[in-house]
Amino acid sequence: MDTYNAIEAFSVWEVQNLYSTQQACSLGIGKFVGEIYRNLLNGATGMQNPKWFYYSGHDVTIAFLLSAFDVFDGSEWPDYASNIIFELYVDDNQEYYVQMKYNGNAVQIPGCPTSMCPFHTFEKIAVPLIPVNWEEACGLTQRTRRYRYRGEDSEAGEVTEFFC
Repeated sequence: MDTYNAIEAFSVWEVQNLYSTQQACSLGIGKFVGEIYRNLLNGATGMQNPKWFYYSGHDVTIAFLLSAFDVFDGSEWPDYASNIIFELYVDDNQEYYVQMKYNGNAVQIPGCPTSMCPFHTFEKIAVPLIPVNWEEACGLTQRTRRYRYRGEDSEAGEVTEFFC
């Protein structure tokens, strides 16, 4: 159990320290935040009207997403089957709101007046996390590696790898 606790403590430290800046969040989870934001924006503007979007990830994905929205306090690592839900609501005045839920409980995102965050406020929080040019911001280098599949009908090919 000591090994598990040490690994969990390091993971919490990693999320709290490596993802403590907007730039780190942008490079680490910003593309996913952008996907969530665009889906909510498309719903609010009527460009799309799906009932829901579903994404699957790991505990670390949950922790990074919570950290990006500054709601990960590090007191407890996300349990197996943890989930985050972003819900889009509209009131009688056609004002849109976003509610973030973690494991079924509404979460108040810092900067929002309540857990029902006005869309324009959510937008001001989410958009700066989305990288405009991820490759450039990362200082990305590129190299091409040759690979060969095993098997009778295999063909040699190339794959481009990006390193951040």
